[in-house]
Amino acid sequence: APALGAGFQIPEQGMAPMAMGMGSVGLAEDLSAIYHNPAGLTQLEGMNAAVTVVAIKPSATYTRRDTLGAKIGASAEAKDDPIPVPALAVSKSLRDDLTVAVGVYTPYGLSSEYSEEGVQRYMSTNISLTTFYVGPYVAWRPIPKLSVGAGAQYVYGSAELGQHANYGGALLRKAAALAAAGNTTLRDALAQYEGGDPRKANEDVRLDGVIDVTDATDNAMSFNLGVLYQVTDQVQVGATFRKGVDLAGEGDVDLTVPAEVTQFSGGTMTSLKTTGGTTVSLPDVFGVGVAYRPLPELVVTSELNYHRWSSYKDLDFDFAVNDALADPSTHYLPDATNPRNWDDTITFRLG
Repeated sequence: APALGAGFQIPEQGMAPMAMGMGSVGLAEDLSAIYHNPAGLTQLEGMNAAVTVVAIKPSATYTRRDTLGAKIGASAEAKDDPIPVPALAVSKSLRDDLTVAVGVYTPYGLSSEYSEEGVQRYMSTNISLTTFYVGPYVAWRPIPKLSVGAGAQYVYGSAELGQHANYGGALLRKAAALAAAGNTTLRDALAQYEGGDPRKANEDVRLDGVIDVTDATDNAMSFNLGVLYQVTDQVQVGATFRKGVDLAGEGDVDLTVPAEVTQFSGGTMTSLKTTGGTTVSLPDVFGVGVAYRPLPELVVTSELNYHRWSSYKDLDFDFAVNDALADPSTHYLPDATNPRNWDDTITFRLG
């Protein structure tokens, strides 16, 4: 089923909702209700348990264009290896109108990995986000047709990033500045390296620095709320809200500097280990849904979800150490600026 504007949200939660377009706000009749609408837990009797693993096979293409829209270089295709998404939940009805549950699921994440030599490498060679939401849930039916539910989650997030630094371009800019002052040594060295044309040093992969950020982790608390109302024997409506969180993680940073860059710049560094931090913003989500059962053997679900993705403004990495090539204006490890500036969006689902 098509879905619009879901970003890196993972709505593939629960086998039955997946088979019905990944929407269950108005139905929520199995343990995936802890994600879709916790009020639906009152529909479960006795003791219940569920373990699921979904495999997601993403695809992405990066195309670089100039200011006039013309394509620059060949497009880069991300690897499409399957990504596992696990979930576990257990519930117990304490009485006819009260159910408790505990569960873990991963509502946000995914990753992409590209060639180390592709046109996208100064933006990303690999990037991944993993989140786990763990916590308890309670659902109560105060009157026969109305159920309310809530959950509290401990959120653990981990982010990784790999990208290249264009040291060839930095050297070229420095060579031009030195040449303007009468010193052509660096320009001549770059011309000799690139067959007489120093401009070719810009974006030469052999002059790239390689930056890897790993184990950038953080944790936070979130919650979700839900309500479910049985309008008639055939129609049920629901609404839900999930609180967004900011995960501000700090991880390990490894930088590798090509020997040619060290030689041309007059420096001594060939590698650097430091730390770097970033913040990943996960959005608030509001959802409304309806389930219609025209026949005992048939149920139709539909829902709208509003994602406050405008909270995801950037994925910048701030590195603790910025060592210069030979002067403070050109850095071995520039802070990684990755603007996002996403808009709020709506998803529609029908199953």
